[in-house]
Amino acid sequence: MELYRGKYRGTKCPFNNTKPVCDKNIQEGWYKVKGLNGFLQMPESRIDVGLCGTNYPIWLNGSHPTDHGNETELKGCITDADSYCSPSQNITVKVKKCSTFHVYHLVQTKICQTAYCFGIDEPCPPFDPCGVYEHRELSNLNGDRSSMCPTVERPKSDEALEQGWRTIRGSSGSQVISSHCPDYYSCNTQYPVWINGSIPTEEEDIVQREACVRNETVCCAERFNVFVKNCSSHIVYNLRPTQAAQRYCTDDQIKCTSTPTTPDEEDKTPTYNGTGIKLCGKHFMFVPLAMTMLTVLTIESFEI
Repeated sequence: MELYRGKYRGTKCPFNNTKPVCDKNIQEGWYKVKGLNGFLQMPESRIDVGLCGTNYPIWLNGSHPTDHGNETELKGCITDADSYCSPSQNITVKVKKCSTFHVYHLVQTKICQTAYCFGIDEPCPPFDPCGVYEHRELSNLNGDRSSMCPTVERPKSDEALEQGWRTIRGSSGSQVISSHCPDYYSCNTQYPVWINGSIPTEEEDIVQREACVRNETVCCAERFNVFVKNCSSHIVYNLRPTQAAQRYCTDDQIKCTSTPTTPDEEDKTPTYNGTGIKLCGKHFMFVPLAMTMLTVLTIESFEI
């Protein structure tokens, strides 16, 4: 299993305010980290604030065990603005030597902008919104975002949506934002938002498209830019919050139902499972970090 945003935990990865590495929600368990040239270790020397993809990185104040099967407890130091090893925020990290690699027993951090550091001088990969943890879902399970769906109740909106990369999920799988002008008072809103442009090909990188807001008289009463990328099996969009009674509209033909949708503002941050098998055994589970060519690290979790 994977450790959230594992490929951005190297000492060469700076803190990204819009997409920080956060270990507040990881499940307690054993993890091992594999990088481009082998298995990675947590640093044993102090790390500056703002590295390893987080604001306050965690490093080990002690040495890794060197003999196979040996396990030790080390002090995990948190670098903050005042100290390289804050006495009020230290974490105990269990480390075990397993032949050619180490495994780490990790626990949740108290705040989101604190995270474990892995990979001394490990390069930071370029950002790819197609990565499994680099975008969230915008739900359309009952199809009420469809351009075929009239607004029969109070118009819904995406004004509570957080700016960021989204993929749209419906009952039949991935969906796309409408590329034709929808009707006024459709898509279960008053002012539907559609994209005036084509879906990019897989060969294209991130492209910019014009989003239009439909009103009672014209198809493009308001205009703003969105970014789009084709991830082969789905499309991702960098969407911003809308105004009241405005909502992103999809091209699907799904019949509307009365079942309420998942709130658009719901945080779809994944939960992380620390289950696996046999800590140092050869029959462990291996899961790729992300379904892209840009993967640098692969993270696994294990239980004794």
